[in-house]
Amino acid sequence: MNKSIGRAIDVIADDKLVLRRLLKRILAVYSLSGVLTFAKLRNLKDSSRHTRITALLKSLKTASWVCALLGSYPVLNKVLKNRILAFNGALLATTQLNVPPWVSTYLAFESVIDYATSLSSIGNFVSQLSRQNANLIRQALLCFVIPWLRNTTYPSRAKTILFQRKTLIKDFVTLFALWNSISLYQYLKSSLYKQRQRPKRQSIETNNIQDSVTLNSRLFKDKWKEINEMTTTRTVWEKVVGCCCGENLHVPLKWVAWRQLLWALLDTEARYSSNLQISALLMLGLYVLDSKKNEMFVRPGVLKYLMRIWITDQIHDKRKWQNLFFWTGSNLSLYNQTRTRNV
Repeated sequence: MNKSIGRAIDVIADDKLVLRRLLKRILAVYSLSGVLTFAKLRNLKDSSRHTRITALLKSLKTASWVCALLGSYPVLNKVLKNRILAFNGALLATTQLNVPPWVSTYLAFESVIDYATSLSSIGNFVSQLSRQNANLIRQALLCFVIPWLRNTTYPSRAKTILFQRKTLIKDFVTLFALWNSISLYQYLKSSLYKQRQRPKRQSIETNNIQDSVTLNSRLFKDKWKEINEMTTTRTVWEKVVGCCCGENLHVPLKWVAWRQLLWALLDTEARYSSNLQISALLMLGLYVLDSKKNEMFVRPGVLKYLMRIWITDQIHDKRKWQNLFFWTGSNLSLYNQTRTRNV
């Protein structure tokens, strides 16, 4: 299940919320609201007194409804004796808050994804996919979404990154720096993980070494393997240089070539009439550049983010759809969490 949504549900639908924790929540909400209001009033120091009082009362009202959202569930659960009704009763406070459209989209989209992946048929299908086939499906979805994303009305950072044309060198430098930053982060993360796991493994083996002769043999093999790795593996500097100049060099070049194809297809002077035609040509470009090597990896999080941007744009001015997405996503998320914990 989505971790962010799960934490939010745990905060709202907290059965073990005592008075002390509730007071801490209220104090934290009003303190944060006070800081934000103070900063806002400083920007309104040249405005009229009526404007500043209106801003202060609005912030106080918003903080009060947030406190109602975070603290009303235990009382409603005791009165109604139904977790779902109490949860929806607590969510009624959001009707007085200006919930952004992307929140509704996020709740609905992620809850549907969580529910779909929890089904045994879909779970088995996904688990049987190879890494290459799974990435191929994500590449196809990316090529399908991008042409429709271009036609969205409201601006976003993702649209600027995707569709703002850059020179070949500038685009390569940007992607090359991005890839190296990701690789360096993953390398440092894996190194720290190995350093933490090594003492645990050694302590376990040391405590159990007297229990069996086979453990002595395994310990000897592990030590020999570590010595062999120390004598044959590259230094940290060699790994970093090899990763930057070798492994991370050709992948950004492929993405730069593909982005040049994207900008050429979306050029207003040579624009294709159908979004499906553009999607097909983009997929063909990925096939030519990546074919069997499967190096142009499409991250699931990025793909879901682009899909949510398109959906948010479609419901941006449709309040009824926003409410439908919000309430459906909230209740489906609660169902997913309950189902996961009962398994």
